[in-house]
Amino acid sequence: FENLNNDIQEVCRKLDLDCDISSLANEKSGIRQSKKPYCEYYSEESVNIVADLFPSLIRDFKYEF
Repeated sequence: FENLNNDIQEVCRKLDLDCDISSLANEKSGIRQSKKPYCEYYSEESVNIVADLFPSLIRDFKYEF
């Protein structure tokens, strides 16, 4: 989801389709958009749990806490 808008635009471009991403869901349509960085939601314990469960995803997507 990190690059969803760009990816949708790229698919539309490759398919030669008009692309209006302004109609996609946003905060006003009920989908919550965070006001703070994702890493602030994690305690030290939860960071360790996630790191143990998903090391390849963290590495492959270059996530960091």
